[in-house]
Amino acid sequence: MKNLCEQAFKDGLKEREKHPLFNGIYKLENLRDWWEIGIDSVEKIKDYKRGMGDPYSFNSPCISHEIPSFLKGLPEKLAYDFGYYVYPAVKALKGDGIDVEVRS
Repeated sequence: MKNLCEQAFKDGLKEREKHPLFNGIYKLENLRDWWEIGIDSVEKIKDYKRGMGDPYSFNSPCISHEIPSFLKGLPEKLAYDFGYYVYPAVKALKGDGIDVEVRS
């Protein structure tokens, strides 16, 4: 899994080069909102698997029969998000007037 996540992170960085960020705060705020929805979905999946939830209440493109593939792909999705959103957004905080040092 380490290699898959590492590659997903690199893929995210490479893809971001096509769409550079000039400011970072807005992207970090957007990502926080998206991740909150994702966390809510994982919580609903947990409840569903325990027999306490509705399989159609997930906030993701995931219905009950898609749960295994959704969960299996989550580590790579998070790694990609760090490469595409988080790392570039932190670097772009300079455009928001926040001086940060980002180590490669």
